[in-house]
Amino acid sequence: MKALSGTILSLSLLIAPLTWAAKPQTIDYAQVTHVTPVYKVVEHRQPVQNCWNERVRESAPRRGYQTSADARAVGTLVGGIVGGSIGHAVGRGDDNKRIGTVVGAVMGAAIGNEVAHTAHMQQVRYRNVERCEVQQQVQKQRVIDGYDVTYRYHGQQYHTRTRNHPGKRIKVALTVRPLEH
Repeated sequence: MKALSGTILSLSLLIAPLTWAAKPQTIDYAQVTHVTPVYKVVEHRQPVQNCWNERVRESAPRRGYQTSADARAVGTLVGGIVGGSIGHAVGRGDDNKRIGTVVGAVMGAAIGNEVAHTAHMQQVRYRNVERCEVQQQVQKQRVIDGYDVTYRYHGQQYHTRTRNHPGKRIKVALTVRPLEH
């Protein structure tokens, strides 16, 4: 029995402050003396697509193109002359100069023929290509986050922060609590 009464007493001591806090408080109004808005900066990000035209070079073999005989002949002739001159300049002695001239002319003619063929075989053209990229555009905006409020109640000055502008008066809650002597 003593254990039961002790438990009930303990529970009542735990519940009593909760019931006192649940009682309605007395509300009064205090005079607002000063209000200062408090700001914060908010960022808004928005994807923005930027596009531009870019000129692009393309080369490709010409369709159905056959190098003209004249172009190939000129390439072979010029290549042979240049190759022969280089071979002659490199050779030492009469025999080596003759051999160098012949070998240089043959190799130069082959290279000249191929260059003439390849140069006329390629078709070069330019075209515009649209390129795009997405960038984040950041806009910053200053918004009110609350209000620092100074108010006076019964000759005393107090400070608080509110979400909304309080106007000329602000509600204050009065609590009554016993003072022990």
